[in-house]
Amino acid sequence: MTDPQQVAKKSREYVLSHYGNLLSIDEPVFSEEERFWRVKLKTDYPRLIKNDNPEERFVRTLLIEDLGTVCVNEEMAILKDRSTSRSECIGTLRARLKTWEERAENVIVKASALQLARTGIAQVFLNPVRTILSNFLEEETTVVSFEELETLRESYLKWVRLLEDLQLLRKEEDGYTYGNIFTEMRRKAENDSEFLTQALAYVVRERYPTLKEVFHLRQFETLVHLDSCYYRPALEAEKILFLRAESLYNHYVAQYRVRPKLELRASLLELCSSEALRKKNEYYFGNEDLFQKMLNMSKDYLNLSSPKT
Repeated sequence: MTDPQQVAKKSREYVLSHYGNLLSIDEPVFSEEERFWRVKLKTDYPRLIKNDNPEERFVRTLLIEDLGTVCVNEEMAILKDRSTSRSECIGTLRARLKTWEERAENVIVKASALQLARTGIAQVFLNPVRTILSNFLEEETTVVSFEELETLRESYLKWVRLLEDLQLLRKEEDGYTYGNIFTEMRRKAENDSEFLTQALAYVVRERYPTLKEVFHLRQFETLVHLDSCYYRPALEAEKILFLRAESLYNHYVAQYRVRPKLELRASLLELCSSEALRKKNEYYFGNEDLFQKMLNMSKDYLNLSSPKT
């Protein structure tokens, strides 16, 4: 059998010439059935992180594995028809980065759902949840009939089904009543206002992907994206960053799309008012308690190297 070290050397040379210097390889594995070597591709993908106070730039690398395979036969020839093409590697890398960013965003949302729910933007776009649940806060109202629900807009019926799925509502023979989670949350809340805010936070925490895909809450998504423009680099850095508003706006445009600064300023103010972010002088920085919660939640999949200055 061919020496694994020779296979690794041959594979590294091929990877460098065909894929570039960002990719590296795992240890070669020989397939007895197919009679050739499989060498998996991976990358330590660099992420540039900026801090405004103190002024500094540093790089963290994100380990992304299983980007493809290079196949080498026993005669030390690269089997190009069985190996992953460069374009396939690039496509897989982009998909993995997008998945990582979505997971990071979900961690940020789960950790800061209560603060996000306190914003005026969330109160407006999650108003159907507030409207529906408020009906069950009156002592005499235990069931909302199907006939009454049919008078609502179709969008409200989607919210009803979502709340049922979350056990905030429960379907009965004549209509809907409050569910087990509703009862538990209301028992713990000091008043109705706190209960409704906690309920909104619960919806955001448990169903944010659904809110994006089914309900298309564009302005609320803008709020979350701006929040992510701060916390995702901070998670990569594993420390609190201090950023100017302009840095956050630039990051938003680079990561998502152009939005009017007027809208971004308003969203940033909302994030500070709800204590999702904090501000001192001209610098915005993270809520330390939320950030620690995000770090703890992210350890399972945010596989980053030590900083490279």
